[in-house]
Amino acid sequence: MSTVEPKLVELIIRMSRIRRCLTGSQCLHLANDLIAGTDVEKEVIKFKEKIYKKKFETASLGMNYWRGSKKRWEHRLTCKRGQKFALDRSCAATFGNFAKMYDEVYDAMVECGVASVLPEPVYMNRDGDDTTTNIKEAFGLPCTHKIIHPDMCLVVDEVGSNLSQKGDGHVGGRKVMCEKHCTPQEQVQHKEKHFTLLGFTALSGEPVLCLIIIAGVREKLSVETGIDPIAITTGDVTDEDFFDKNFGPGKLYPGGPTCVFKGKEIPCMVRWSPKGSITSPILAEALAHIDNFNVMERRNGLYPFLLLDGHNSRFELPFLEYVTNEKHQWQVCIGVPYGTSLWQVADSKEQNGSYKIALTRAKKKKFEAKLDMFMENPTLCSTDIIPIINEAWTLSFARVQNNKKAISERGWGPLNRNLLLYKELLQTMTKADRETFKLPLNRPSEAVKDSNNFVSVG
Repeated sequence: MSTVEPKLVELIIRMSRIRRCLTGSQCLHLANDLIAGTDVEKEVIKFKEKIYKKKFETASLGMNYWRGSKKRWEHRLTCKRGQKFALDRSCAATFGNFAKMYDEVYDAMVECGVASVLPEPVYMNRDGDDTTTNIKEAFGLPCTHKIIHPDMCLVVDEVGSNLSQKGDGHVGGRKVMCEKHCTPQEQVQHKEKHFTLLGFTALSGEPVLCLIIIAGVREKLSVETGIDPIAITTGDVTDEDFFDKNFGPGKLYPGGPTCVFKGKEIPCMVRWSPKGSITSPILAEALAHIDNFNVMERRNGLYPFLLLDGHNSRFELPFLEYVTNEKHQWQVCIGVPYGTSLWQVADSKEQNGSYKIALTRAKKKKFEAKLDMFMENPTLCSTDIIPIINEAWTLSFARVQNNKKAISERGWGPLNRNLLLYKELLQTMTKADRETFKLPLNRPSEAVKDSNNFVSVG
């Protein structure tokens, strides 16, 4: 158990930090799950058979083991009554919680070698350049840490979508002509097909991986590659190489968005789940997919960083086992719950907002193209998902400069704690916050309200 216990202790500590504390029985269950089907389990079975003089099918660690484990790790673990923590946003999205989030995340970045602590706080602009001598060009608060490997840090979140156009709004205030005193009515499709997009983005602003999860239990290659009926085909369908000749961007079978990261092409990853939502195994597979291309270094204490929200998939065994495995370790941090619209890059107008607008336009364009072709069944179907996403991806997650803007505004690069200047959070400052965290807003001339609900300094 000497090889498993450090991993078990680390998981217990990480769960407590994100306020998902485990009971003793849950810790014991986790320990049994960690050794199930491994050589460690075989060793435990041999040990128990030697002690109890009878056969055992499984290791089945019990309370005696747990009591001994707690004693061995009493320098890192303790057991006590928990303090209640409210789940509602009004209690979670506070200045104090966001300040603590920044502290924990920045320290975790230093721990995995992607950031360093500065000798003294310095002002930086959006590009991370030192502007201490010219504070007017500074963006955010003085930086206590500096990110040194932004390409080793990833952020990601889910964006749920549906082929149905029923809930789509009027993009850009689009208007159409009709007879006077009448209301124009346009054809749309109501047939539903749910899917989820996850755009893995490096803190350098570069897209790393496009993960698409489609609702369903039966995988279909035609859906995973997509079919563009407007594309010009090459060859005859009876040709052995027909698929190869017609696969790729702009072709009959376009495939999903491919990301070029560190000179390597990382193809789109398509998975299926009953509701089209993320699961722990799929999230672990996504990281494995990235690791397969060797774009994340692991040397001399350096390993990649990942920032996530508190979705259940982050706390289940398949994902936890993958990120804690020494062969492909990841430093994972969970942001403030119920405040994700503020700190998550994927929830920004540059990513989520732009993606949904572009997706609405792409769906309309595809549907109208089918109507113009007088197709017998012009409704959008599963094979249209990939071509539609391709258009929306190009206008959202693939835009590096827009990604950089969203990253800097949320304090993830440069590490400027920028959200602590957000008016909604400033209003939640307590007396203790003001005593422990001195904001550089002493002179009235330094506080300027802008259109984004931020208070800027300079």
